[in-house]
Amino acid sequence: MGEYIIIRPDLGIFFPSVDYISTYIVKLADEDREEKKPILIDCRDIRDTDYTAAKSFMALTTMFEKRGQKLAFLDVRPQCQKMWKSAGIKNESFWLSENLTENLYGDAGIEDENATRMVEVVSQSGETE
Repeated sequence: MGEYIIIRPDLGIFFPSVDYISTYIVKLADEDREEKKPILIDCRDIRDTDYTAAKSFMALTTMFEKRGQKLAFLDVRPQCQKMWKSAGIKNESFWLSENLTENLYGDAGIEDENATRMVEVVSQSGETE
């Protein structure tokens, strides 16, 4: 308990890069199928997006709901959030990093500094850093 996977794409999420990112997220989830660590997409560096990305992320949220695994989007800019919501992504999928502990653990009282983080960073070029 206390572990989660964080993915941090940079700049923008558009077709075709969204396909790579989605495939990468599914691969991480498949490798972690038994533990079902929450997967968080840190969107603070995403400046723009398109509807193809929104639909792809909607498909991911549906898949993760069926798996019983958390998938959330952190610190999404308003223009991206609007686009993704138009594709059907629910408001509860959008988290602020300042509320991360509460969103992950509810009232369990676990302090975020006690959490073990597993960080995977995806650059725009598609390379893992």
